[in-house]
Amino acid sequence: MNKFTKGAIATGAAIVLLLGGAGTFALWNDSASVAGGSITSGVLKFDTTYNGQRAWLDSSTDVIGSTSSSWATILPLAATHPIADISTFRTVPGDRIALVESVKILATGNNLVASFGYTAAGASLPGGATVQTIVLDSTGTPVAGPVTVHNNDTFTVIVAFSFSSSVTGTNLQNTAFPFGNVAATVTQVRP
Repeated sequence: MNKFTKGAIATGAAIVLLLGGAGTFALWNDSASVAGGSITSGVLKFDTTYNGQRAWLDSSTDVIGSTSSSWATILPLAATHPIADISTFRTVPGDRIALVESVKILATGNNLVASFGYTAAGASLPGGATVQTIVLDSTGTPVAGPVTVHNNDTFTVIVAFSFSSSVTGTNLQNTAFPFGNVAATVTQVRP
């Protein structure tokens, strides 16, 4: 085949292709709807219906009726004696008193990672009175700083008040010892 014939065939093929693309040729087509579904968000909050421990305890070791405590390794809770009504309890030098409260976390989400932490509000306590905050995980192990949480994890927050036995005379008699709340937090974190 000579060059002229080859060129004519190539030109003809190009014209056919161009006419097919710009002409009235109809190509098959269709449309359909794609089911959307529903996306649901997870949950990260404290379980307000959780009926965990909340108690005021006299943890002074020399209190009559004190029992050995499961907190024995965590100072200053060496022994415990329940305090029925903290508003009527009158502390004296040498006392160690603790508020013990448990919290439960609801955490659901496929990619949810969260941390539990706490901050103790500042207290304006006079000399001779101190407050210590201790947090325990569900195994009773002390927690220092934020820790990763899972659904239904529980934590126990202990606010321990100590009244020094070195306070003498009439110092600090009939004194209120207000100390701030402990703010427990649960916060989502992204890796």
